Parts: sequence; structure tokens; C-alpha cells
Amino acid sequence: MLLGYDITQREKFAENEKRINDLNKYITQFLVKLSSEDISVTDETKVSSFYHVVSDIERIGDYAENIVEYTEEMVNTGVRFSDHAVAEIKEMDEYLSELYKYVEMAFANHNLSYTQNIENAENSVDEMCAKMKDAHIRRTQEGRCSPEAGSVYLQLAVNMERIGDHMTNISNSIKSYVEPNS
Repeated sequence: MLLGYDITQREKFAENEKRINDLNKYITQFLVKLSSEDISVTDETKVSSFYHVVSDIERIGDYAENIVEYTEEMVNTGVRFSDHAVAEIKEMDEYLSELYKYVEMAFANHNLSYTQNIENAENSVDEMCAKMKDAHIRRTQEGRCSPEAGSVYLQLAVNMERIGDHMTNISNSIKSYVEPNS
């Protein structure tokens, strides 16, 4: 939506965000009930970690919602990113997609062998955020960036970096109950 300056999918996104919030509430209620049961220590550890995972997923949805709001702001004001900014956003998106792929495999398969890949991808996300901030400052100093586009761009960089942090939290959650040799 953001790079296409297209908010026609806004309603579909809002439905997905509502579903995430509803599932967050439902899963949390289920975890509360489950934790009151007589379960093994390993299962208690898993339940505890799942509270955090549900929260991380909900926060990722909130950051995605922020990005949709930035899109609406840009569409309504006619603000556009420069070609360089678009390329940097796409690069950040590639790093986040790579991170997501490894986090999904690690979490779904309870497999710590992806830890190094996840750390590398998270480092790439962090480095890209810093690169985006530096590039923005340079473009601003050179007069190649409007204050409106710059404001959205910086917020976007930080939101994308935080999405990466929450994805990494999800992968790290399995460390409390998965054997290191798995």
C-alpha cells in the first residue's frame, strides 16, 4: 500500500488488524485457563512464553497499522518518497522478509538451528534502519527531501526496525523450552 500510494485495501487491512486483536484476546484468555490447569513444568514454560508471543504478534499488527496510516497521510497530502528512499524501503522490506522466513521456521518447528540466521537478519534490519536515518539526514541537508516525506520516512524506518525486534522476540521465545541441540 505504502509504495503504491494506494489505500484501496485499507478496509481489508482493518479487518485483518481487528482479527489479530480479537485472536490476541481469545488466545490470552485460553492461556490464562491453561495456566490454571495442572500441567508439566515444560508446558508451563511454553504457556508463559506464548503470552509474550501473542503480545509480539499484536504489536507487529500495530506497527503495520501505523504504516497504513502513513500511507493515508501521504495519499491525502500528495507527498511522495524519492526514488532513493523507495529503494531503501524496499531493501528494508527484503531484510524483514528474510527475518520472517527464519523466525517462522524456527518457531513452527521448535528449531534453534536458525538462531544464527535470525541474528544475522536482525542485524541487517538494525543496520538498514541506521542507514535509512543517515541517508535521510543527507538528503535533508542537500535539500532533496521534503519535511513531510522525511517525517513519514523516519517513522517508517523505526516502525520497520521494531517489527524486526518483535519477530526476533518470537524466535527467542522457543529458547526457554527447546533443547539446544534441536
